[in-house]
Formats: sequence, structure tokens, C-alpha cells
Amino acid sequence: MTPKKVSKIRVNRILQNFNLYYNQDGQLVRRLLYGRKKKTNMWKPTNPTELYTLGLLIFTVVLAIISAIQIFLFIQSNRQATRASEAALSAAEAAVESNDISRQIMIAEQRPWIKHEVNIGGPLSYTAEKGWHFPLEYSLTNIGKSPGTMVSFYAQMIPFNISVYPKGSIVNNVPQGSPLPGTDIAEELQKISQIPEDKEWLKMSFGQILFPNELAKGLLNINANMELFEKAKEHEGFSGQFLVLVCVKYGSTLNDEMYRTAKSYQLWKTVSGQSITLEGETISASELALTESPQLFTKIIE
Repeated sequence: MTPKKVSKIRVNRILQNFNLYYNQDGQLVRRLLYGRKKKTNMWKPTNPTELYTLGLLIFTVVLAIISAIQIFLFIQSNRQATRASEAALSAAEAAVESNDISRQIMIAEQRPWIKHEVNIGGPLSYTAEKGWHFPLEYSLTNIGKSPGTMVSFYAQMIPFNISVYPKGSIVNNVPQGSPLPGTDIAEELQKISQIPEDKEWLKMSFGQILFPNELAKGLLNINANMELFEKAKEHEGFSGQFLVLVCVKYGSTLNDEMYRTAKSYQLWKTVSGQSITLEGETISASELALTESPQLFTKIIE
């Protein structure tokens, strides 16, 4: 072999080592290799120590996989248990709410309902010692389906003032400033309906059981608060009438609630154009009228 051929062979081997070759145009380019991977030699145990190490490694990997599976299953089981517990709790709460609603409906259908009626029981009179006093006849009827317990009826009489502008506050027929406040009937009814919470209400009239369709009648002598009527003398808006506020309160055998019905009635002279004199007088029953107030919010029914 000539030195020239040997040199060419060496050059070709060098080019092959670097994946280089000459193309048809005589240019030196890199050869692209596809699907060829560099062959690597895997480690193989050759002695007992290496075999033991390999076995220990495999055992550790298997144990880790088993532990991971157990943790995953535990988490899933815990989630399912939590969901089941939440579902059971929701079902229990729904059952309790349903029972409460059913009970409320039953109470509303079966509860006692006590209505009252009032009439004039005698003359309206005034004395310097007692002030104004008035006998009021009343009747209570349980129109509900269960007994009414701790039934109590009570009443109050107050002057009826209306809202007016004070004298001298109207200039050129135009009111100036604010009017004097009149009697707030709704507020007064709230006051009288709260009396049982403030006082020993059984002593005010009576506390008894009223069965369905049972009727109870009575006569209540109302002694008015003298201070209220003295203040009314200074109020320019006194209407010439009195207000009689009544309230009946009662309980139920179905629950611990107390129910109440409060109304306002106007007491006035039937003689045309005449007002009740605040300074005092005696007016016979035939000259009096007692009518339910037509104003808005003059009832409380619970």
C-alpha cells in the first residue's frame, strides 16, 4: 500500500470519528445520525455485597410504593368518611328544620285565639280624689282550637290629643315651625301591651284558662292617670275625646309564648258639638259612645 493511500485512509477514519464527509460538491459537512443511541453498559452486581445492596434497594422502592398507595387510600377513605358525615349532619339538620316547621304549622293551626268585645259599663265621672274613672264591660271568647292559659284583660284611659300648630305660629295662613305632637296611638298601644312585663299582671284583672268556644265576661273599673289629664289641659290640640286602650294577653298549652291583642277605642259625647270637659264632669252612659279608632296602626294582634 502506497503512502498516499494510507494517508487517505487515515483521513477518512478521522472524518468518520467526527461524523464528517465530503458531499457531491466536494464540501465537508457533518453527518446527521438518526435512531442511533450511544451504547452504555449497565451496572451488574458481581459479588454478594453488591447483590445485597441491589436487593435492599429494590425492597426499599417496593416498600415506598406500598406506603404511598396506603397513604392515598387512607386520604380517599377519610374524604369519603368526611363527606358521609357532612351528608348525615345536613340530613339531620334538615330533619330538625322540617320538624320545627311542622310544629310551627301545627301550633298556628291549633293555637288559642281570644277575641274581645267592650261596651260602656256606666257613667264617665270625675272626682277630685280619684280623677277620671270609667266602668268598662268586656267579654272574651276563645275562637281557637286549644285552651288559652293565664288569660288577662286590662285597660287604660288617656286624653286624645291631635297634632296642631300652636297659637301665633300661623302667619298669613302659613304655618311656622313644627306642630305640637298629638297622641301617638300606635306607641300607646305598644306601651299598654308591655304592661305584663313591667308589673305583676295577674293582679291587674285575672289569670285563668279559657277553653275553646268558652266565653268570659267581666266589668273593669278604669282609674285614669290624673297627671296625663292635667298635661292635656295645657295642650292646644285636645280633641274633646278620651281614648280607651285595651289589651288581652294569654298563653298556650302548645308552647311557652304569650299572645296579645290590643286595640284603641274612642270615648266621646253623643251630644252634637259637645266635648268632654277636662276640668271634670259626670256623663251618663246614655250620652256616651265607644267606637273603635279608625286610624292606622290602632291594633296589635299577635
